[in-house]
Amino acid sequence: MEPFVEHLHTNYVPTEPEIDLIHTHLAPYVAELARLESLIRDLSAQRDRIKAYVEPYRALASQGRRIPQELLEQIFLDCLPEHRNAAMSPTEAPLLLGHVCSEWRSIAFGFPQLWARLHVSSEFMSPSMMEELQTWLARSANSPLTISLQCAPEWEDVDDMDSPPFSLARILWKLTDVSERWKSIRIHGISVREWYRHLGPELSIDAHLLRDIEITFDGDDWDSWDLAHRLLTSSIMNGSTPHSVSIHARYPWRFVPREAISCAHLSHLTLAFLPTMAGVPDHRHFNVKWAFELLDRCSRLESLKIHLYDSRIDLEDVAFEIHLPLMRSFVVLDGSLVLSAILADFLESLTMPNLSELQLPKPLKSWKYDSSHRAALRPSFFHRLAEKSPLISKVRIPMPYFTEQALSENLGQLTLLTAFRTCNAICFAPTVTRHLLESFVSVAPQQLLSELVELILENEVDDVD
Repeated sequence: MEPFVEHLHTNYVPTEPEIDLIHTHLAPYVAELARLESLIRDLSAQRDRIKAYVEPYRALASQGRRIPQELLEQIFLDCLPEHRNAAMSPTEAPLLLGHVCSEWRSIAFGFPQLWARLHVSSEFMSPSMMEELQTWLARSANSPLTISLQCAPEWEDVDDMDSPPFSLARILWKLTDVSERWKSIRIHGISVREWYRHLGPELSIDAHLLRDIEITFDGDDWDSWDLAHRLLTSSIMNGSTPHSVSIHARYPWRFVPREAISCAHLSHLTLAFLPTMAGVPDHRHFNVKWAFELLDRCSRLESLKIHLYDSRIDLEDVAFEIHLPLMRSFVVLDGSLVLSAILADFLESLTMPNLSELQLPKPLKSWKYDSSHRAALRPSFFHRLAEKSPLISKVRIPMPYFTEQALSENLGQLTLLTAFRTCNAICFAPTVTRHLLESFVSVAPQQLLSELVELILENEVDDVD
């Protein structure tokens, strides 16, 4: 029987003779533990030696080594960010891929397409980052480039070589060195002055591959804004391929060319307001007359998104029709402030035989208070629309543009209509809108309903004026 069992896990204090007995009893067990510990150390060392020998052979025979380089390159491409360009960060692809192993690094650094998308922020640039930018562009070899650039706010002390304007200048100089490979470029927060200085019409920039350009202009330097009218006809825009141009600015009307110069190189154009500090668009200048002048120069547009301001000008001053044979999508953006009568006159002055999509702006808050804003589009508008644009299949028209009697009748004239999107208005109770839609469904021609596959009611109303 084992000694002292009754005293285990108690507060009993053994005597000196009892302690000697305990040590004598444990001696063989302690010796066995020492033997086992030594054996474990020997076995662990043996295991490590065998493992070190086996692992390289396992790696040699691994499935990963048999992946064709073309497939591995495609996997690398799928590692890039989905909804933005890749940043120059070691924590994400493609730089992260080079940290896995020498083989991956060799493949990644030698795969130009992996480096063809790039996001740059002038706010975080440094000499080392400029070197990284140069290396990145070199790795892209001859691949067409998709670039996004976030510009830092300008400092007043432009003589300071570390100030953001000079950082931006160095970035733009570096990027324009490879302008012949630009495919898509997005610049956010640049001033008109900086654009004109580094990318303006006075500079011969070869961007013949450029198909997509989006610029968000910042700043309120009125003198610099006087340069904006040259942008759409500058060399960077006027390449050999059609362009998609999107401009967001405080004064988008400033970008309408003053001279009667063709902008036939443009195929897709967006001219949109940026909200002011108060959170609303500045509607003061971009009126229907400016839109006419713009469209008269852009004869080959396929799509247009634009803000309009109702200046109540006499449209008889614009005594000609504009033919837009390629126009397929015409969108008057939410936030526009334009009466339905002016809007109808404007659209009826355009001939768009291939138009398939038309979107009119959501009602503004002021429609609640001014009954003149609630005037429905005249029935002849839909007749003219169906006559001049017989291919229309998708429309987005808010409810205030309709009367209850005319809703189904007007839409019924669009014989190819497959998608109708509308929205509630603050001047209409939701029950009224539902009643109009129910009436439309109940009395609409069967042919119209049979073609219609999408009927959507948007409930929200812009809280802008």
